[in-house]
Amino acid sequence: MIRITQELGRYLSEDILSVMTWVLGWYYAILPFLKVISFGVSALLAWGIFYAITTSGYRDYTSDLKSDRRGGKNTVAQKMRRKWKSSISKMQNRGNRAEWVAALKDAESIVQEAFRIKGYSALNDSDRSRIAYETGEYATLPDLKEAQTTYKKAKNEDIPFTHEEAIAGLRAYKKFIRETEILGKDFL
Repeated sequence: MIRITQELGRYLSEDILSVMTWVLGWYYAILPFLKVISFGVSALLAWGIFYAITTSGYRDYTSDLKSDRRGGKNTVAQKMRRKWKSSISKMQNRGNRAEWVAALKDAESIVQEAFRIKGYSALNDSDRSRIAYETGEYATLPDLKEAQTTYKKAKNEDIPFTHEEAIAGLRAYKKFIRETEILGKDFL
């Protein structure tokens, strides 16, 4: 029995050795190709990390935090300027209704921030504009009402909505935002 197991072990070890030799030969044959593939994957991952950092807004967020820590002013204005620029860039896409709605939503959030800064923070959106209209604080409130109506129409998928209407709504928002000067006196 011992002799049979010794012969079986020798026979199997020769097979295992030949298989290992074949595997190592195959591995060394494709090693240059594997190096190229691994370099390509590494480069792609490095590019992905760079892309994610540059497009995530993290740099803007950290610069706002640094500005706040240093006692910087106009941080809200900086955020709202970025949001306005974002809404303008979203409006450039002529064929995508979702982008237009997002642009109008950004403009509406800028308007609501302007109302909050002016002291209408405890009220809901419709009360803010109603009270501002009653006090006569802003001359462009009719334009704002038109823009808000356009935004509501844009959100409703059942109602037809054109790019020209979206641009007109954004222009009406622009008039009101210019009057509030939330983005700065010389920005718009």
